[in-house]
Amino acid sequence: MPPDILRATADGEPEAAASLPVAALIATGWAVLAVLAPLLSLSLLAWVADSRSTAPAPDAVRLALDFWLAAHGVPLLLEQGSFRFLPLLVTAFMCWQLGRAGATTARAVQANGVAAFVRVGTAIGVWYAAAGAAAAVWGQLPSVHATPWVATAVFAAVALVCGVVGAVLGTASGRELLGRVPALIADVFRASASVVILIAAAAALLTVIMLAVSARGVIDTLSGYSLGVIGGMGMLLLCLIYLPTMMLWTAAYVVGPGFAVGAGTLVSIHRVEFSSLPAFPLLAAVPTTPGSVTVQLLMAIPAIAGVFGGAQLSRKQRQSSARALLLGAALVGVLSGMVLGGVAFLASGSLGDGRLADFGPLAWQVAVVTAASIAAGSVLGAVIHRWLVPRVLRLFPGPIDSKAAEPVHFP
Repeated sequence: MPPDILRATADGEPEAAASLPVAALIATGWAVLAVLAPLLSLSLLAWVADSRSTAPAPDAVRLALDFWLAAHGVPLLLEQGSFRFLPLLVTAFMCWQLGRAGATTARAVQANGVAAFVRVGTAIGVWYAAAGAAAAVWGQLPSVHATPWVATAVFAAVALVCGVVGAVLGTASGRELLGRVPALIADVFRASASVVILIAAAAALLTVIMLAVSARGVIDTLSGYSLGVIGGMGMLLLCLIYLPTMMLWTAAYVVGPGFAVGAGTLVSIHRVEFSSLPAFPLLAAVPTTPGSVTVQLLMAIPAIAGVFGGAQLSRKQRQSSARALLLGAALVGVLSGMVLGGVAFLASGSLGDGRLADFGPLAWQVAVVTAASIAAGSVLGAVIHRWLVPRVLRLFPGPIDSKAAEPVHFP
């Protein structure tokens, strides 16, 4: 639990405004500890359990620091090439902790207004950048190291964004500020969020199905390591950490552009081009042949999600003009495409040089194809909900009459 300087009263506001540098230092320290402590514990546990290891204990600590750096997208320089492949489960937890740090700091200093929220994010960014620089310096191994200035810049940028978002969402004044956003824009964001969630849910379900169908290959790959009980548990944990990445690859597969499993390779519904895969259990679920006609129907998922998003927007914007509604529906597709393209970028990277230099979706292709598909579906959904559904209801008076759907008020 944070010290008293960050303790709030029952209504969510602090008893007295705290110093911004001190409040940011304490909140950032807790955010660092919440993420780094489990990584250090797991790394040291693996080092103790590995009787064959001749590496000293400090190397286990350095490995945890390097993994922490990788979770922020900091490239790790190898003897050949570089490693940049985000463990997205750790990345999401880290961003959540930084958001909490921003909210806690903003409440502690009684931040109010855009400038105050930016100052909170900047203060958190400064302290977090120092932690990133220290991790880059202390985490250097003979064959793996990060560039300190790159780590400093990346940590500062990540903490600034997460800190500001957390400060806005975590304070009453920030939520009041969001309440001033025009209703159409707010509803476009809500509809886009619904579309992205629907596509993510479909991708998660398909990933589980693919892993279940390929369970034998996953088990064979896992047993081929001969890791023992502790090592096997560690590999399973690593698979869990990278499972969200696999889900985003599935989303890129469903959308159409697909993903790469090495330089010069492609896995998509229409085409599969690769000769072999790295021996990682999750990769046993990667399709080895183009999808059948039934599988190709999955490409309709983004458009179907767009239809629901457009209908949701139309339901919220009953009084808006036709032009505003259709423009908003198109913006739902654009915004959703940008979000999915952004997460596709986070799910791509490199494991080294040569053939290992290109893994994951091509972000711009995912963004463009997804935006077009969702925008078409969203406009269609808005048109159906605004103009087609009322006409159909008027053709069937009685139980489904629009008047019958009105709520009944009891005295």
